[in-house]
Amino acid sequence: MRLIERRFELEGYPPGELVPRLRALVALHPTRERPWALLVSALRRAGDREAAMVAYDEATATLRTRLGLAPGPELTAEYRRITGDRWHARTDVPTPATHRTLRGEGWAAVIDALTSRHDGTALPLVCLAGPAGEERTADLVALARHLREEFPDGQWYVRLTGPDGRPHDPGRLLARLLRLSGATPDAVPAGGRQLVNAYRARLTDRRVLLLLDDARDAEQVRDLLPGTSRCAVVTVGDDVRPELVALHGARSIDPDGSVGPGPYQRRRQRRMSLLTVAGQPAEPPPAEHRDHPPGQATATPRSGRAAPARRR
Repeated sequence: MRLIERRFELEGYPPGELVPRLRALVALHPTRERPWALLVSALRRAGDREAAMVAYDEATATLRTRLGLAPGPELTAEYRRITGDRWHARTDVPTPATHRTLRGEGWAAVIDALTSRHDGTALPLVCLAGPAGEERTADLVALARHLREEFPDGQWYVRLTGPDGRPHDPGRLLARLLRLSGATPDAVPAGGRQLVNAYRARLTDRRVLLLLDDARDAEQVRDLLPGTSRCAVVTVGDDVRPELVALHGARSIDPDGSVGPGPYQRRRQRRMSLLTVAGQPAEPPPAEHRDHPPGQATATPRSGRAAPARRR
């Protein structure tokens, strides 16, 4: 298969003759990215930019639905040749009323979650616990400044809700982000899945931190999620936090709280310390003072009589 792909690349067929052959090759091997990239390239060189964009969208949909993968570097490079645009690295955050300094275990956990998975396949997605507001917005600005070197291609602040409390249209937000990144106007689709695909292709090999403030609708957040683990996303909004954790593997972190074992683990540690004194087992606490994991019932005798001992 690689030899066939190499032959199409080296033999120098005119683009018009290559297109039908490459379409046949794509039909036979729809999950191989290389034939798709060759087809998009041939359509672009033949001067049919619209068909090249359609082929790119078909390739993106096929790879995502059948393999769960985003377009790779070669297909993304062909898309950028079609659009002919350049990248504008920028920090787009509001000016806070007060400057904040991020301290404590909670913020250390947030920073670690956003920066420790660049080589993996999962998008680092963190949901900050607590309501939206001026203080939380100031936290996001401080976070963007702190992580500027980790995400050199940009830190983008997006407020998802308007002053009237109504969610902004995700399509308009995507178009705005594409334009801010340097995309030419004719490279920004009108809407729909083409717009989402263009946005994700734009971020494929970039390292951008997205700060999504005051989220009221999980659908807004879904379309704004990049398709690469090189980017990272922070959201603020208790209404969408449970759904993002359940469906997108987000980490829910309270940056103002402590990070450590949960209450059950702490109770278990205390119980184990009671059961061991100087290396010797101690008398266990009475049953009514023992705690159990949620959902585990305790056996309570119906009368005051002791339960009979088991026969050996």
